[in-house]
Amino acid sequence: MDFGFWILDFGFSSAHRSSHRHDAVDAARACGDRPALTARKLEPRNPKSKIQNLAGSLTIAVLTALCSVSLPCHAAGISEARAAVAQFDAEVKLAIEAHAQNDGAAIERHQNKAQEYLKQARQIYDEAGAASSDDVDVLREYGTVLMKGGDFDLAAEAFQRATKRAPGDAALWRELGRALSLLGHPRAREAVETLIHSLAIDPSSTGADDTQATLGRVYRQEGLYDLARECFQKSLEMNPDSVPAKMGLIGLKIQDGEVAEASDGIDKLGGLPPEYAAQLPGLLAESVQHFQASRLWFPDTAENHVAYAKILFRVGGIEEALEAAERSAKLDPSLYATWNFIGDLSLQMNRAERAREAYTRSLELKPDQPMTQERLDSLKK
Repeated sequence: MDFGFWILDFGFSSAHRSSHRHDAVDAARACGDRPALTARKLEPRNPKSKIQNLAGSLTIAVLTALCSVSLPCHAAGISEARAAVAQFDAEVKLAIEAHAQNDGAAIERHQNKAQEYLKQARQIYDEAGAASSDDVDVLREYGTVLMKGGDFDLAAEAFQRATKRAPGDAALWRELGRALSLLGHPRAREAVETLIHSLAIDPSSTGADDTQATLGRVYRQEGLYDLARECFQKSLEMNPDSVPAKMGLIGLKIQDGEVAEASDGIDKLGGLPPEYAAQLPGLLAESVQHFQASRLWFPDTAENHVAYAKILFRVGGIEEALEAAERSAKLDPSLYATWNFIGDLSLQMNRAERAREAYTRSLELKPDQPMTQERLDSLKK
């Protein structure tokens, strides 16, 4: 299921566009690329000329002042945009609930509605002049909408404009760092510096745990796993319930082959907020790829193999998951839950006979399982 439009990990075309633009600006600054200035004294020929010159100067001054003032955002428009964002969030929540119920039609319906509300909010903010606003709250909201739509380069510009107007706001620096981090490797150093600056402003501010977790994610993306682990741990020290920090450590554990601990950590996450529920499958898939590419392995125990099977199942590797589950059952055939898992996986692969065998074995180990009995009975019909 594709929840990519909610967050945060897709669409780098705008990132490249921003990168080229900033590179040009930086190059110009570094080279001192500005027109040469010369001065010469102009003497008016008569008093009338003096008056004309004075009037012209005043006109230029007035025009300059007018051009330097940002036009205020239309209040009614901003209210409409905020209402659209609220509707977007509501539809995202409904889509997550539909996903939990495996209701494909409802998922698609709420996804489409959410996209419509997000597009509407973006359009209203644009028409209201949010990008050139001096209102920090409007810039923050506008940046957040851009983030949700995957326009990370424009979001970074909005947050950067906001930080210039509220340089002591650690949360704004955190959001800027997050936007930069999602532009990939070319902006990773800038993202790290920005996030560290946020922590320097107020290391104990509300949300500092999230800053540490975001910093850990950037380090992880850059392959600096020890630094990433340190940041995730610091985040959990500040907030033991930090979901992004827990997810980050789960990913590192999978990479290191600590699959039993990782699988247990996934189970303990429980029901996740929409943005994290959308991120989890990608995180697990990436971590499994790292683990498999490393050619590391874990101890050959039933616990490890069934844990690995569960992780593989979560990322869509059903056949590999079944192989791992079968290995777990061979190492310890007394675990009825493993036989249930083998039965469920076999059903998904249209291996009805193997599913019957697995459910039968599970019921022999533990007869009082109404759901397992129901599945077995349905296979006998």
